[in-house]
Amino acid sequence: MWFPSMPCPRCGASVVRSRADEHVCDADRRVEFQMAAIRPRLACFEDDLDGYLAGGEGRFEVWLAERQVRRSD
Repeated sequence: MWFPSMPCPRCGASVVRSRADEHVCDADRRVEFQMAAIRPRLACFEDDLDGYLAGGEGRFEVWLAERQVRRSD
C-alpha cells in the first residue's frame, strides 16, 4: 500500500512525498521528536542514579565531592 505522505525521520512531521525535498524541519518540533525518542531512558534515569549512588562506587563519589566542596570554601 502506498501512502501520499511519510513522517520526516528528523522531526516526525507528516511530509507529502512529492514535496519531501522542500521540507524544512521546525526546530521546536525536532526537539520534541528527539525528546520523545529518549523519554523511556529519561524515565528510569533517576532510579538508575539512586541505585548507583547507593552502591560502593557511588558512595565514594559522593564522599569525594563533599570533601572537594569543603576544601574549596
